[in-house]
Amino acid sequence: MKKAAVNDFKSINQHEFGYLKSFNLEKKLENKRNPEYTLKMVLAKIPYDNKELKVIFHDVRDLKVGNLASQYNLVINITVSDNPSEGINYRVWESEHEIFSFHCKSFEYKLA
Repeated sequence: MKKAAVNDFKSINQHEFGYLKSFNLEKKLENKRNPEYTLKMVLAKIPYDNKELKVIFHDVRDLKVGNLASQYNLVINITVSDNPSEGINYRVWESEHEIFSFHCKSFEYKLA
């Protein structure tokens, strides 16, 4: 099932949605010892035509963020984690500009 989710995401023509419109990290406050982070990204087409790719990553860990000024031609890579311990199922990174990388438990996306 994990590989199917990755393959489904790879089937999107990401080059159409290469502009990072928003990058929003949310922290759940219920568990202070082991907080859970959710990362929501919206990627848009250029030229902008109201079509967007919305991606939500759940239980984000080991987040590294680089220079967000490089917002064009982003390519999000997702692979099944080599070490699925502790609920870390996926490795995610942006490969064109190395803007971010992290691990997560699950993800979902929607074309809108």
